[in-house]
Amino acid sequence: MNSLSKLKTLYVAGSSFSEGGGLYQQDIKDLYKEIHSVEWNNFHEVTYGYRVAKKLNLDLVMDAKCGGGLERVIRKFYEFIKNKSDTELSKVFFIIEPPSATGRIDLYSNVEKKHFMINTNDIKSDQQTEVGISFDYVTGENLSETDLKDFFRQRYFRNVVLSYLQDFYDPDKYEDKITGNFIFMVSHMLYKKLNFLIMPFHLKIFRKNDLDKHLLPDIFEWTKKNKLTIENELDSKSNDGHPGYFGHKEFSEVILNIIKYQYYE
Repeated sequence: MNSLSKLKTLYVAGSSFSEGGGLYQQDIKDLYKEIHSVEWNNFHEVTYGYRVAKKLNLDLVMDAKCGGGLERVIRKFYEFIKNKSDTELSKVFFIIEPPSATGRIDLYSNVEKKHFMINTNDIKSDQQTEVGISFDYVTGENLSETDLKDFFRQRYFRNVVLSYLQDFYDPDKYEDKITGNFIFMVSHMLYKKLNFLIMPFHLKIFRKNDLDKHLLPDIFEWTKKNKLTIENELDSKSNDGHPGYFGHKEFSEVILNIIKYQYYE
């Protein structure tokens, strides 16, 4: 087992619950300033990942993305590890928040030469009538002119993607397929003895003692239970159910305690 002092990088993968969903919105930032006298420019800097990396003096790789699904988590993880040696990987600590696969599809455009995410209404085949499209690199904050042009091109992609979904997409079969891929990803992490913590989703197939020291609480359930969502922290002036500013802050302490006193005991 690698020692904590040899780590160089913190890698975070997941969805909006890890990237800081909601905390990039100006109205929410204004409310935090008004109610709690806290403010920030880059919303990534108030997430649990940034806080853990800063506390441990590690470089942060933020591969979580608002709207991203399980297929994207698997893809980004593989892109990150595929050209790294075992020695390089031993200096990385991974935090994985596995979102649902259903309704969060990861596709590659041969026209745009980039990946994009589609969020669907999760209904079957020819009943599929709604689809939201986001390019992989677009964030919710300060879209550039180039980003806006890409956004408007989505009208073309919407028709193409909708046709594809109606012909080839079944939510249940897609979930099974991507869950199987995720199980192999976690198996690889265990086999390579990577340093990682993971939130409990799609993990029932593993023996309990295989994952005991790798398990994190589910941040969505944890912040709801502890009343640390954006809605809770802003006295219901927002109905956003994402982890709040203080939710990310306190969850970072949970992670740090697990890393320091359980993982590297």
